[in-house]
Amino acid sequence: MKSDVFIIRSRARTHDSPTQRFERLIHKIGLDHIKEYQTVAVKMHFGEDGATGYIHPSYPCILGKLLKARRAKPFLTDTNTLYHGFRANGVDHHELAIRNGFAFDVVGMPVVIADGIRSHSVREIPAGPRHFKTVKVGGAIWEAENLITLNHFKGHLLTGFGGAIKNLSMGCGSRATKQRMHADLKPEIKVESCIGCGECVAVCPVGAIHLEEGRVEFDHGTCIGCAECLSACLYGAIRTQWSGSSRTVQEKMAEVALAVLSLFPNPVLHFNFLLNITPECDCLKWTDNPIVQNIGILASTDPVAVDQAGLDLVTESTGLPDSALPDGAGEGMEKFQLVHSQADPSVQLEYGETIGLGSRDYRLIEIK
Repeated sequence: MKSDVFIIRSRARTHDSPTQRFERLIHKIGLDHIKEYQTVAVKMHFGEDGATGYIHPSYPCILGKLLKARRAKPFLTDTNTLYHGFRANGVDHHELAIRNGFAFDVVGMPVVIADGIRSHSVREIPAGPRHFKTVKVGGAIWEAENLITLNHFKGHLLTGFGGAIKNLSMGCGSRATKQRMHADLKPEIKVESCIGCGECVAVCPVGAIHLEEGRVEFDHGTCIGCAECLSACLYGAIRTQWSGSSRTVQEKMAEVALAVLSLFPNPVLHFNFLLNITPECDCLKWTDNPIVQNIGILASTDPVAVDQAGLDLVTESTGLPDSALPDGAGEGMEKFQLVHSQADPSVQLEYGETIGLGSRDYRLIEIK
């Protein structure tokens, strides 16, 4: 059965603002399922220090206004990262969100880092069917009564592209779940960077780390892959394993996304922003030129359909010059795979449909 995907185009043909068009899109997909006093987790990416490609704060501002008109309790949220950047702990993450324009005075919603200061505020939930039995998600995601995702649709080195499925999985998963999605291996030690501070020893819940003559020793047989040591080490001595294949990572993402959606009896709304469509993830500390022109904003309750529609629309577009695309990237050429040849972006969609995450068959409905 086809899923409805609504689109509002980026062209200002009626001379109204982008936020006014976004508001019409929200009204079309509807907020009637969100009741008075219910909490609403608005899951988005606040960008990284130095990046500019993330969703502009004026868009969540409009959404927050409409949610508050229903007397709901919305909050912006994201989880801490595996890598050591400005989003690796809840304090720096919150500060970065404010610095990038997501202060309460701007967006009208508080920022709540879903897994806490050190990614300890998590909940374990059932998952599957192939790669996981359980996964851990941010505690604030688990506690919320409703979920809305705001997704900057863009390229990604490992998964081809990132949209609703990636925001549900990598975006809502705890640090340990992110590690398990990227690789089945445990964190590794860069001994020459270790100063012997013992912070990782203190946080390891199973005693897999100890100090030997002032340097870390790691027992991989005991390690449970919780990734607590990754956030504890401030000197880069404990590193993330990024060795998962693109196919496996995408399948794992679909499973985690399905587990997250199982938490919410109400429809989860997904908005894909096909604006400033960059070749790389917003986690980088820089932003490259967009690869195609702005297209618009998509909305659906089906994460597979909204991602499939986004991928199709980018494929149908003509590649922009002076971008990461090769010359001559015309209509009908799959743009993300031209940039990231090692990643087939259809895997997450195919596998997501197989496990019941959503449908690749959709009806695109344009909002005039």
